[in-house]
Amino acid sequence: EAILTAVRKSYANKNHLLDTANIITGKLGQLHTRYNVKFGPVNFTRDFISAYFLIATDVGLKDANAFAMSMAFRHSFKMTRLYNDGKKVELRKFVNEETKKGNTYPKMFLEYLEQGGMVAYKQALSSEAVFREQQRMFRGDKFAKTGRQINGFFDAYMGMFELSVRVAAFSILKKNYL
Repeated sequence: EAILTAVRKSYANKNHLLDTANIITGKLGQLHTRYNVKFGPVNFTRDFISAYFLIATDVGLKDANAFAMSMAFRHSFKMTRLYNDGKKVELRKFVNEETKKGNTYPKMFLEYLEQGGMVAYKQALSSEAVFREQQRMFRGDKFAKTGRQINGFFDAYMGMFELSVRVAAFSILKKNYL
């Protein structure tokens, strides 16, 4: 706990001008990534190629080829959306239904999420940013709800691409080495 607190910087000097500049920069940056429909597939391609070569050089071509063959988008969007919306009961029900059909990808996807897959980037935010985001989530006006729905769609869309590569690599390495 002490190490995590030290690493995260539990305090920060307040500078409203810099805070405002950071917020503006962050919003502009999201236009390039979060709200850019073309970014997901492009980033997916980069992530896929990087992961393929990392797996190939680390454990061999056999596993790299198995990774390439295991890519599955079919359920990634739905599962990312359910996870981001906090619908864990529905997510688990979906995973159980797919597992009964013989599809193990959703089960591996859920395991990856539960072991910290999505949490990695969400916890990278500072505690103040997390607090501000939580405050926004509790506001209930129509504009805020519409904004959350739009953000939810884009987060699931980008998450589908991001997590598909990670889950495929995770499943191959887990199956063959853990």
